[in-house]
Amino acid sequence: MSRPAPISVEADPASTTHTNRVRALNDAFRRSFVGGHVMLSRGIASLPEEQRREAEATVQAFEAFSVADDPYNEHDFGAFDLAG
Repeated sequence: MSRPAPISVEADPASTTHTNRVRALNDAFRRSFVGGHVMLSRGIASLPEEQRREAEATVQAFEAFSVADDPYNEHDFGAFDLAG
């Protein structure tokens, strides 16, 4: 099995600052799960497969970053409610 190609945002003009580059890399990984390691908490890992996949899809679609959760605007933290 071949490894996926690393994600690059070097050619993206929006990635000219460190924060923009970090945010672009975080967004690219979150949306694709390619180019890094997906880590699951014990609680998420122990969910039934259907709920775990729902959680993964929610992470990939997540865009609700706020100043309270993401003060450096790097899109490195988000929180959501899954099935109550």
